Amino acid sequence: MLMDIAKSIPGVVYQFLVGTDGSWTFPYVSDGVEDLFEVSPTEACQDADAMTLCIIDEDRPSHRKSVEYAVSNLTPWHHEHRIRTRSGKMKWILATALPRRLEDGSVLWNGILTDFTEIKESKHVNEEKYSASEEKHKVGSAEVKIREYHDHLVQQVYSSPLLHSGSINVLVIQENATLRGALVRSLEYFGYNVRGVGSWNNVKTIFPGSKADITIIAPGPPEDEGMRLIQDIREKSPCGIIVLSETNTLEMKLKLLRNGADSFLHMPVDPEEIHATIESIGRRLSPPSRPGWYFDGLRSLLITPRNIAIPLTSQQAIVLKLLTERNGESVMRVEILAVLGSIYNEHANQRLETMFSRLRAKVRSADPLSDFPLRARQSAGYAFLAPVSPH
Repeated sequence: MLMDIAKSIPGVVYQFLVGTDGSWTFPYVSDGVEDLFEVSPTEACQDADAMTLCIIDEDRPSHRKSVEYAVSNLTPWHHEHRIRTRSGKMKWILATALPRRLEDGSVLWNGILTDFTEIKESKHVNEEKYSASEEKHKVGSAEVKIREYHDHLVQQVYSSPLLHSGSINVLVIQENATLRGALVRSLEYFGYNVRGVGSWNNVKTIFPGSKADITIIAPGPPEDEGMRLIQDIREKSPCGIIVLSETNTLEMKLKLLRNGADSFLHMPVDPEEIHATIESIGRRLSPPSRPGWYFDGLRSLLITPRNIAIPLTSQQAIVLKLLTERNGESVMRVEILAVLGSIYNEHANQRLETMFSRLRAKVRSADPLSDFPLRARQSAGYAFLAPVSPH
């Protein structure tokens, strides 16, 4: 499924897995790695060093340090570094990855590597030729646009249902193997972790070990047996229950809902409708909201006091983590730029101001009733003037 996403995105789309033993592997690297690194996807997946050894010696320490910090703190990773390909070409790489903790404790990073060479070289040439000219401004504006586009691509990968839904476990109960297989495959398309069960007699022993968030009961058992199954699941688990039924009568709907089902869908049903129903039940089963702001670093979300989730770019997430950890204290611009991998200068400061302006607009648009407590202080940088808890 990740291949479908990668085909529509320039650069290299990759997955980076940090195991519980500290090992590093690349479960997936897109075909773009051949153009960018001159390394085949197969080689990159088989040897974690195939790409990292391309990084020039001067940039390896900062690259390693940035990765280790992101892994230990589970924060979005962002870095700029130079590589030398096997044919000797020197390239600038803009790299970003967003983390997701898996059930076994390992952490999976979904990320993008973008060729940043043209912008870097143009910037260097123009800084030598012009001190404060229109050309310098044009290069700075182009750099801002490239960075914003890069962050947009990262969010496109990370927010895709093919990746994001993977944290939801779905148990499908259906006697007919053909129908069960079709339903399982359709839900896997949306990225869910799906288990199919065909034997009604084994449900009681299989269900407790599946740790399902959502259970889907498809047509199969007699009415009374189906009702008992719903009651049995409801007694053992708080999971959501969806019933797919070929009988579409009011009496049947009422029986199912009163016995513990969360939703009733009449067969035949489009997989998109099942997906939307799972999302709806998932939201209802989420922990209740509490007053205050929440920063979800794993999913790069800022959650307002009104429980509205606002997606963040990788740079916005990095900066907000820094600001919220200071408990209202100001953070100097030079320090903010440092965690973003940039040196303080006119263009970097311009990018920072633009990023904060867009962030304010994003929050205001999503939740106009919540006062966004980000404040700029002329000589002291920025501060987040409200308590923030991890979500």
